Amino acid sequence: MSLRLSGTSITDRALQYLVPLTALRQLELAKTRIIGSGLRYLQELVELEHIDLAQTWVGDVGVEFLQPLKKLRVLFLGNTGIGGAALEIIGKINSLVWLDLSYTKIRDYDLKCLQGLRRLQALNLHGTRITDSALVPCLISFPTVVRPPTAIPCTSSDRDAPNADCMCG
Repeated sequence: MSLRLSGTSITDRALQYLVPLTALRQLELAKTRIIGSGLRYLQELVELEHIDLAQTWVGDVGVEFLQPLKKLRVLFLGNTGIGGAALEIIGKINSLVWLDLSYTKIRDYDLKCLQGLRRLQALNLHGTRITDSALVPCLISFPTVVRPPTAIPCTSSDRDAPNADCMCG
């Protein structure tokens, strides 16, 4: 089951109503008014594999509620307020294969938190403050990161782009 709420005016309060959707696998919340406190309700949705929180107000607080999601494979956090504290938690979500951290406040020293993500195949660091001194060790620690995938998970904004080469399910 997939639920796309991107671009709506929903807030964290609305997330409590998702708890009965136990078969939910994909949840798109990009460009909403989510700030992170309502993410605690997502802990109940143990089948979640894909969460898009890009361009929301989510920061370091709130990301901790994603750690119990053992099937989470795709996580979009681009253009959010996350920083190093969130990466410490994200680094413990061992099931991740796709991670978008574009346009976030992460820095070189934050990347070490992600070194345990051995299944990671795609990592988006576009628009971050990462420098070459951190990039090489980062790439070495992610032996499965591929360049570029032929079909990538997409956000709601990507899906509408002409000739988009993305996988939307």
